[in-house]
Amino acid sequence: MSVDAPTLAAYPLILFEAGATLRRVIDGWFHRAGVAPRSPMELGNTEAIKKLVEAGLGLSVTSWFSVVQEVRDRTLTAMRLVPPLQRQIGLVRRRDKPHTPALDAFVAALEDLRRALETRRPSRMGGRS
Repeated sequence: MSVDAPTLAAYPLILFEAGATLRRVIDGWFHRAGVAPRSPMELGNTEAIKKLVEAGLGLSVTSWFSVVQEVRDRTLTAMRLVPPLQRQIGLVRRRDKPHTPALDAFVAALEDLRRALETRRPSRMGGRS
């Protein structure tokens, strides 16, 4: 199941606060489709957003990883966004700091996560099941 921006924009939405990084990505996705969400409710807390969606007060756009357990528990359902919504996350570190085993392990874990994410659906919409 999937949903596009014009269809989603017609529903009451519960989104992250304006100015938040993920919200800017979401707003850009709507903008590229030539639509805007109608008066979205704005919150700064993922757990609060999920609870409001579970209560049937609207739909939300969030990371798959933030709702995977609720989808498994069938308290929320997820839909693929079309076109997919993607964001990039980077690692920044100081050049003058030596590599340590802990840093190398962390970077390796991030690389493993990056590869795993390439095989998953990156963006989904949470909604009431």
